[in-house]
Amino acid sequence: MSERDLRRRTLSQNFLRDAGAAEEFLRALTLDPGLPCLEVGAGRGVLTRRLASMCREVVAYEVDAELARALDAGAGRLPNVRVVAGDFLSASPPAEPFQVAGNVPFSLTSPIVDWCLGALAMTSATIIAQLEYAKKRTGAYGRWSLRTVLTWPDVSWELRGVIARTRFRPVPRVDAGILHVARRPAPLVAPRAAGRVRAHGRAGVRRRGRLAAGVARPPPPGGEGGGGLPGGRPRRLHDRRVREPRAVAAPVRGSGPARPAGRGGLRDRQTVRAPDASGARPDSGSW
Repeated sequence: MSERDLRRRTLSQNFLRDAGAAEEFLRALTLDPGLPCLEVGAGRGVLTRRLASMCREVVAYEVDAELARALDAGAGRLPNVRVVAGDFLSASPPAEPFQVAGNVPFSLTSPIVDWCLGALAMTSATIIAQLEYAKKRTGAYGRWSLRTVLTWPDVSWELRGVIARTRFRPVPRVDAGILHVARRPAPLVAPRAAGRVRAHGRAGVRRRGRLAAGVARPPPPGGEGGGGLPGGRPRRLHDRRVREPRAVAAPVRGSGPARPAGRGGLRDRQTVRAPDASGARPDSGSW
């Protein structure tokens, strides 16, 4: 194995191999031109130059020293691009509002998303991530992860596309998804109720080994489901029907586990399922 291949494996590097794949990702972006953009895993700068034309400033992070030097000599010459040769996860979040974009190492997807969620000034993050991770976080399997439920009052999660694994070099084992996470202008839950909402989610996992919650039928046009989780209209994504969850069912003292909708059982201890057709709603006093 060459030194370059060893470095790619160690750093979990998978580069976009053609301009078409890069264009798909760029079309999925929703950037604020007045805000700076932090690019994760800039690599050779395939995305950097285009990002620079879409926003005020790009801070491009690349942990591979050799690639960082090449990036600085190329896209780094643009007046609104600053190259940082270092680990994105070691950076301190900016105090001013900012956005995040990039093709992240699959093995670091979760820590990078956690970093973004912990940065209160982050307005949005759009990243190329492992497809399975993106689907779990966006409800594409008909259930939601506990992480998504606990953060839903503050941020929205959306799967904006799929990029086949063959469009990367070296070719990874799995396909990639374009994951978009956006911080809400105002939380859906009042601060005084936020703790109870999160407690309901954790209690579902602790008491039942699973979390009963909702991918419910959509509400009337223009409305939102009880409890504040939007029941957005179903959207077509690569010939699959995907609905956003509408409501999280709060645990009721003395009641048994909620009857799941759909097929199959729950395998993930931190997943959520839809309520039954009776339209059970969360305790209004808890939201």
